Amino acid sequence: MSERISSWEKIDTRQQADLENIGRRALSLVDRKYGRGLDRLEAGEQKLTFHNGEHSRMVGWAAMRMCEKLELPSEYQHLARAIGYTHDIIQLKGVGTNEAESAAWLKASMDHFPVAIKAMAGKAILGTTPLFENGIMVGQRATELDYESILEETLAKSVACADLSELFSPIGPYMSHQLLKEFNPGADQDKLIEKVVGFQRNQCELVERYRYPLAEGEVLFGSYRSDVVDFTQETLRNLESGAIESWEELVKRDLLFKRKLETDAAH
Repeated sequence: MSERISSWEKIDTRQQADLENIGRRALSLVDRKYGRGLDRLEAGEQKLTFHNGEHSRMVGWAAMRMCEKLELPSEYQHLARAIGYTHDIIQLKGVGTNEAESAAWLKASMDHFPVAIKAMAGKAILGTTPLFENGIMVGQRATELDYESILEETLAKSVACADLSELFSPIGPYMSHQLLKEFNPGADQDKLIEKVVGFQRNQCELVERYRYPLAEGEVLFGSYRSDVVDFTQETLRNLESGAIESWEELVKRDLLFKRKLETDAAH
């Protein structure tokens, strides 16, 4: 970065404690409203099968890892984590509205922070808004926003990377189908399997086209990109041919894929 760190707004000890409290309060609200999500691989329903407390925790920690990789000061790493924890505090109102209201919630919670820091925190949440072409997600708004500083841009793009940090992970294909399930509340497994072919075609486009807004995102989260792309395409072929006939079989294959990659990595 060309900006001097000394020119950045300071986050003092009291404000760092505030960030911890804001993050805890946000997670508590997400858990209560949308489900904790910790049992996502076990039997039982969550209120939301994707945008739940587990996702918020994952994004918070992934955003912190991004900022650590980029060697941002520790207080900004903790700011990124709090942003990740709060980025989906508002759900079920539609793309754009969810992010705008989540950003407003976070800024309203930052009473003791400089205006510039509140603005960059809110903008980072707006940057997670998905971008679509012909109904297919192709990126995030972080790549299109105007920024007041390199720091503001780096923070926003780090959080955007974190939001999709599981896309190319062993759990990525499974979580994509949990997202489909969330999109169809109350649908039984027969209805879900009817909808999955079109969804899977879009998912193939996403994993083939998506690029993290920062190169460091690919370093941290893109290790299994080729495996996930290949498996996503294979799953589509199996759905179209009838080799996968049920939702249960689809999820079983997702979990076998996850276990295989994790087992291979352990050896």
